[in-house]
Amino acid sequence: MNNRTFIPTDTAFEMLLGSAIDAYSDGELNLAISICDALQSLHPTDARAFKIAASAYLMKERHHDAERIYEQAHNLDPSDPYTLVALGELKLRTLQLGDVATYFEPLFESDPDCQNPAANRGRRVLLDFYERLKK
Repeated sequence: MNNRTFIPTDTAFEMLLGSAIDAYSDGELNLAISICDALQSLHPTDARAFKIAASAYLMKERHHDAERIYEQAHNLDPSDPYTLVALGELKLRTLQLGDVATYFEPLFESDPDCQNPAANRGRRVLLDFYERLKK
């Protein structure tokens, strides 16, 4: 028996990543997470599979798992605005208010006018949270 390791090509990885996105979009969160788990083990330095899995966990309201995986994505790409906003929003949702600035501050420092959609979303998230506090 010949033992061979399957190393996916970039095309195969992108196709599987597309399948994970489709599963997530269709609400098949467990399938999206399973595909992403496989992709993470195959390409542990590509943050995209981590972000999709974390988003799926967040949709399932499994905040601890979402936070853990978003942190992995953040470690892979610390300046990614979408990961920064996701972590900042997650910290707000779980009332870890002391950690919120850790993620929103670099986001707004890099885009003070909120031109990037992620920075704009971060601004809206903070404004919505502020409005809820006022009530």
